[in-house]
Amino acid sequence: MSSWLYGDSAIELLRPYAGDSAKIRLINAGIKETHVFHLYNHQWRLEPDDPKSTIIDFISISPQECYTIDIFHGAGSYNHMIGDAIWYCHLYPHFHEGMWAYGGYMTN
Repeated sequence: MSSWLYGDSAIELLRPYAGDSAKIRLINAGIKETHVFHLYNHQWRLEPDDPKSTIIDFISISPQECYTIDIFHGAGSYNHMIGDAIWYCHLYPHFHEGMWAYGGYMTN
């Protein structure tokens, strides 16, 4: 999964700068399986409009549910990470079957 070793993906990837405003609209349009979405090295609040809400870095999403993830401090999160970050389903059979992707963050 390393761009450094294998080159960039053949598909076009988003390339935000660290700190750019970033929101993800997460939708499980399935009808049977719950998934556990994880965005590596990023955090957000479980309830985005509640400043006292729990800070998380993964979320379970059941069929027909949706969430808006408002990433702390934008792309790259708290530490303004640069380089590739993976997002995936934490359920290993789903990850193994290809339920993952990655994107890269550039320096300012």
